Amino acid sequence: MGGRKHLPAHRSSRPPRAALHLRFVFGAWAPRQRFRQQATMALSLALSQAGHPPTRVHTKAVVQFGPAPDGFAISRIDLETEGTVPGIDAATFETLASQAKIHCPVSKALAAVEIGLSAKLV
Repeated sequence: MGGRKHLPAHRSSRPPRAALHLRFVFGAWAPRQRFRQQATMALSLALSQAGHPPTRVHTKAVVQFGPAPDGFAISRIDLETEGTVPGIDAATFETLASQAKIHCPVSKALAAVEIGLSAKLV
C-alpha cells in the first residue's frame, strides 16, 4: 500500500529537542511551568514552616529568551507571586518569598540567570 509511512511512537514523555525549542519560542515552555510550580511550592512550604499556612499562592514566571553571542539564552526570569495568607503582614510575606526564592532548588540550578521577584499579599 502506498500512502503514509508509520513512524514508531516517541517512547519518552519528554518532547524531542526541536519540539521543546518551538514550545519555548511560542510561550508554552514546560520547564517554565515547572519552575513556576516549584516556586509556589517552596513559598507555600516556607509560609507553613513559619506558622502561616497559605490559603492560596499563585506564581507566574516570565522568561526572557533571546540571542546571545553563542546562540540563544535565557537572560532573566521574573517571578510574580500573589498569596492569600491569613494572619500575616505584607512585609513578612515578601521576606518569606525572598527567602524561598533563594533556597528553591530550581533557583539554585539556574544561578547563572538573573531571577527577579515581585511578591504581593492579596
